[in-house]
Amino acid sequence: MNAIRGMGVHHGTRAGRSGRALRGDPFEFSPVFKLWIAGNHRPGLRNPDPAMRRRLHLLPLTFIPSKPDPELPEALKAEAAGILAWAIRGCVAWQAQGLTQCAAVKAASAEYFAEQDLLEEWIAERCETSPNKSMPARAAFSNWKHWATERGEDAGTEKRFSAELERHFAKKRTMTGREFLGVRLLPAEGGTW
Repeated sequence: MNAIRGMGVHHGTRAGRSGRALRGDPFEFSPVFKLWIAGNHRPGLRNPDPAMRRRLHLLPLTFIPSKPDPELPEALKAEAAGILAWAIRGCVAWQAQGLTQCAAVKAASAEYFAEQDLLEEWIAERCETSPNKSMPARAAFSNWKHWATERGEDAGTEKRFSAELERHFAKKRTMTGREFLGVRLLPAEGGTW
């Protein structure tokens, strides 16, 4: 995903980008396209934040015909006028209403981001949310680090963890240090994690 960010291809970007043809002179351009990634595996995300959720949409291509139709190219050519009319109606609707997501794309994207959001998984597994609870930030990071390491994931820094957790819970400074409000660590079955 870093490569995509490095290209500067962002929705709504109007600022000029520079490029260079192989052994050619540099030139300026404005990105005016959607980047599609086709592959066998979904990309892993280190930070499935709201910005990434706005930019990345999964298109589930799940239809597999029981038997390939060798006559399909000829059948599509015979329906070319109808296909063109359908595409034009779609273009007119897009210009009038904008591009909206269908239910299948919304569901596939939500499922994908739920799989990628390790912090949400940690909260569900190791924490209890309640308005009158709190947990020390240092203890939360220690627990997170142990949990992430057990799964072979990079725990990152305490600063990054704290910033991510602040998207879910308020944080305040107390006499004993910083605490997250509205959440507490669950006790482990053996007493400690």
